[in-house]
Amino acid sequence: MSIAQYAYRLTRERPEFTPDGKLSTVPSLLTELRSAITGSGDLDRNKSATGKPLPLNSAALELLTSIERMVGEDHHRRYDERFFGTLEGLLNKIAEDDHPADFEAWFERIFMEWCDSIESMVRPVRVRRLDGVPCPSCQQVVHGPERETCVAISCYEPGGGKDLRPIGEWTANCRGCGAHWENESMKWLVASLAA
Repeated sequence: MSIAQYAYRLTRERPEFTPDGKLSTVPSLLTELRSAITGSGDLDRNKSATGKPLPLNSAALELLTSIERMVGEDHHRRYDERFFGTLEGLLNKIAEDDHPADFEAWFERIFMEWCDSIESMVRPVRVRRLDGVPCPSCQQVVHGPERETCVAISCYEPGGGKDLRPIGEWTANCRGCGAHWENESMKWLVASLAA
């Protein structure tokens, strides 16, 4: 995608097909991110110890603040001036302008990262954790201070439902060492786990 296409996803409503094949309008990613800041009650990870929703999704707020700060700093580096408008206006200004190759590559990469970060926050991907199964690459079963399961398989349809994707589209990764398996390497993973 180009910078303009990423900016479009970040700043404008866009048409999208629903799983049942109907065309609907999806809010901009920044709109969804702002909604996630205060609409965190439906996310399990944003519940207090009592199970009641927290009034604020701090991860969403932190991401929005980071985007605002970074795009302002990048604009200042690129144009040597401050921008006094909305975040959406700034992103669209950057997308409409021509840039030297190094800035072009940077803006494309950072806009893509912002789109991916917001998508994963507002539409988290459901995975199947392989509890108690050591990673074939690093032999770890759990990692980190929270002792999270290392090996996870992404096998569900997007949207957090229970429907499985075709097996050929499954991917797996180790959260401990970062090993990743897909396509042909999934056969190796399955064989090594079965051994």
